[in-house]
Amino acid sequence: MDMSWFSPGERHKDSARDPGRADAGRRWFQERAMAIIKIKRDSGYADRIRVYHVMLDGQMVGKISNGESIEIAIEPGNYELFLKIDWCRSNKIDFLISADEIRAFDCGSSLRGIKVLLAIVYVTFLWNEYIWLRDTNSLQPTDPPPSEF
Repeated sequence: MDMSWFSPGERHKDSARDPGRADAGRRWFQERAMAIIKIKRDSGYADRIRVYHVMLDGQMVGKISNGESIEIAIEPGNYELFLKIDWCRSNKIDFLISADEIRAFDCGSSLRGIKVLLAIVYVTFLWNEYIWLRDTNSLQPTDPPPSEF
């Protein structure tokens, strides 16, 4: 998967030098059948001032702040999604997305309530559970939200 077109910094610098290139990029994007992933981050005390890096197939494609929601346009296909902060990360979710589909995810810190006292355990041993990530499209009405304790 080539995501070089997604590099916001490069796109911005090139657009400033050559306005026609920005228009060409918009046309290319509109001509392709794209899909969108939406990620909503829960607001919480732990990591309040830190950003989570959105990792899609091992490449960082965005950042999400406390209480923020983001949308990322991607090509249809199979992907592996997870969030990362320092050496800690979330669970990994594999999903298939088709053209013009919108896929929604929720995320947040696992350090809620009394678990805040276990921060050293999470960053040392449970580093792959430090952030929770769930696919809201696959939730059943009876699925409980992540535990506060």
